[in-house]
Amino acid sequence: MRRTIILLLLATFCMLSNAQTFKTSTTLGVDFGSTYNYKIITPHIAYTYNITPKLSVGVRAEDAVTFQRDDNGNKIGDDRFALGGQVGYKAIQLCKFVNIQPRISVGHTINSSGNQDYLYYQAGVYLTCEDKVGYPEIGFGFRNNFYHHSLDKNKTVFFISYAFILP
Repeated sequence: MRRTIILLLLATFCMLSNAQTFKTSTTLGVDFGSTYNYKIITPHIAYTYNITPKLSVGVRAEDAVTFQRDDNGNKIGDDRFALGGQVGYKAIQLCKFVNIQPRISVGHTINSSGNQDYLYYQAGVYLTCEDKVGYPEIGFGFRNNFYHHSLDKNKTVFFISYAFILP
């Protein structure tokens, strides 16, 4: 059994090492999310590496600004810095330059107090118009902020994203 697992891992490594593109890119963007009483704006930067021509992984840093209303109707806002990772796959190529990519991101707030930190999960579909110099990207999806305390309830929002990718 152990030999079989080692052989499978080695075979997978050999197949992926030949398929690697060694292509990296930097993404500068912002996500806008909203529900009835909760809004989130997340300017972000991501650095991605293409494992294969279709599969990419990366790291993501964001500054999440949230606005919500408490039980008394008062407006509350906070600003949290978060680090995370993302995985994307170019599923469909519509034409020579246009790609559709589903992407999943996961991250956690950094240096926030214990009653305001959260873990986020984000899943979306992104449309990129690739060019040789740089290209825009638009996307939409869902984001869930999972708070680690009982003061805030978990928040799920629909988001729209706009970014610019530098190869």
